[in-house]
Amino acid sequence: MKKKALSQRCVAVLFAMASATAGSCASVPPRERLPPSASADPSPTSYVPCDAAIRRAAVAGLRVFRETEVGEPAALIFENRGPKYPPSFEMTGTAASVETEFVVDSTGRADMTTFGLLQPVPASFVESVRDFLLTARFTLARVGGHPVAMCVKQRFEFRTRSR
Repeated sequence: MKKKALSQRCVAVLFAMASATAGSCASVPPRERLPPSASADPSPTSYVPCDAAIRRAAVAGLRVFRETEVGEPAALIFENRGPKYPPSFEMTGTAASVETEFVVDSTGRADMTTFGLLQPVPASFVESVRDFLLTARFTLARVGGHPVAMCVKQRFEFRTRSR
């Protein structure tokens, strides 16, 4: 598996805060929906949420919806687990926030061919999130009662225990 370059443009996005203990990670729910006027007609240099993930899915012929286009959005099913804190950072106590976007297909699985980062972070944290997403389950996004693929923006917080 090729490692993706971590030099993507940093994007300022508001998310709810969450924390986790060392050895685990908390997942933060996707960002609240923007009003239609907030994402309409962006300038060529502005970031449009999910555009890159949707383009990657289109290569495979997959029709992907945005959160604002579905009746029921996809959501991570919490199973009291999350990405594992990378052992290489346990001694240093490094905290990290991994902001991602990817497509959840119509079966409730993350399509890892569409995975992308919204800011650069150490590769060990990214690998932990990728490993977690390979087995994670999501509720199905639905349009008119039918399951569809949807782009999800998800943030994972890696925090160390307070001493």
